[in-house]
Amino acid sequence: TDLANNSVTVTNNFTVTLTGPTTYSLSGTITRNGTGLSGVTVARSGSATPVSTDANGNYAFTGLSANTTYTITPSRSGYA
Repeated sequence: TDLANNSVTVTNNFTVTLTGPTTYSLSGTITRNGTGLSGVTVARSGSATPVSTDANGNYAFTGLSANTTYTITPSRSGYA
């Protein structure tokens, strides 16, 4: 599966397992009612450093190891 060309709608935390011989990037967009949501903290299991969404709701993790499972957890004050 080519993750770079797939779109996924997520309403809660999600888990992804990356397989293959190299490292990967994982990116996405956090939206509310179809509009990108800025200032969302996006945490990744195995990392002490979360990222924040940009003005359009985009985020990215780079240098992810193959054959590893990650849990991605978005959070923002005032949103459940």
